[in-house]
Amino acid sequence: MNVKIVVGLIVGAGLLAGCNQKNAQEETQESAKPLAEKVVPKAEVKTDVEVVEHTDKPGVTYNQVHTLTSEVLAVDLDTRTVILADSEGGPVEFEVGDEVRNLAQVSAGDKLSVEYLNTVNIELVPQAMQPMSAGTTETARAAEGEMPGAAQMNQTVDVFQVTEINIEDNTFKLKNSAGEENQYIARNPENLKKAKVGDSVVITTTEAMAIGVTKLAAE
Repeated sequence: MNVKIVVGLIVGAGLLAGCNQKNAQEETQESAKPLAEKVVPKAEVKTDVEVVEHTDKPGVTYNQVHTLTSEVLAVDLDTRTVILADSEGGPVEFEVGDEVRNLAQVSAGDKLSVEYLNTVNIELVPQAMQPMSAGTTETARAAEGEMPGAAQMNQTVDVFQVTEINIEDNTFKLKNSAGEENQYIARNPENLKKAKVGDSVVITTTEAMAIGVTKLAAE
């Protein structure tokens, strides 16, 4: 499994700086569409969104959970082909790679579910930090004999430096790890008064995805 959807830093910084919340949510939802199409084509998708403003210091946390579900219509073990029901009940066929264990445990009527969590945490740190970008990835899959399942978590930490603050124009500039500077409009003008040139903005982006199959309950 190699699925990674990265929320652009411009969107992340925009949440802190003044990008309209609705537009940012729509952009992230658009970025999640390839996940739905790749893992469960035309699946039923439920999305929950939460935006939490920090009260102790300037910052915001943006949480979004996508839950995808689909019913297994048929399984061909010889060709490792699985047929799923799309959102209208029609068949969608695709091949399952060898990295997926225990395909023999799956049968018609089982439920395939995919849960994707995207969290962007943005905070102002009142100290100078070197602009940088780093990431980690962790994966896991079902043990032998269990129902097929897998999980993956990607986390990226990006540090920006505040290089300019303009209280009158309600703007500020951030420098990234490549040395590039970009200007943003502050969503909350009061936050500019709490920051100073040389402070750091830390954006932590976490994407976690879990795929599992639920056995059809016996009647």
